[in-house]
Amino acid sequence: MSRKSPGSLRARQYPKRPESVPVIDGLPAKVLRQITDVSRAGRCGTVAEMATALGALRWFLVRPGRVLIPDPVTTCPCHDPREALDVLNEIMDALPGPAARHVAAIVEPLSEQYRARTLPNPYAPPNSPWWWRRISEL
Repeated sequence: MSRKSPGSLRARQYPKRPESVPVIDGLPAKVLRQITDVSRAGRCGTVAEMATALGALRWFLVRPGRVLIPDPVTTCPCHDPREALDVLNEIMDALPGPAARHVAAIVEPLSEQYRARTLPNPYAPPNSPWWWRRISEL
C-alpha cells in the first residue's frame, strides 16, 4: 500500500484560498485573527457572524425613540438585538483577555444604548441574560 506524501496531507489542512475576513472598525487584525482561530476551534461564531451581529444591533439602535418598536414589514429575526448580543457575548467569552477587551470596547456602548432604550420585563425568567429580560416591542 502506498503512502501519501506529506505535502498532500498538509494540503488538506489548509485551504488554497483563505476565507475573506470582514474588517470591523476599531478591531485590530490580531483580534480578528484570534476570533477566526477560536471560531475554527468551534468555541464561538465567526468574524462574519460578529460583523452581522454588530450591524443588526446598530440597525436596531438607529431608530428614534425611547422604546424600540420594530416595523413588522422590515423586521426579520436576523435583526433581533437579543440574538445579536448572544453572538457578541459568546465571542467575548471565548476570547483571551486582551482580545475580549477590544471587542468589549465596541460592544459595551451598544449594550448600554440598548439597556437605556428598552424597558425591564417583569415576566422574563430571572436566569436569562439581562438583554433577554428587556422589552423592546410593545
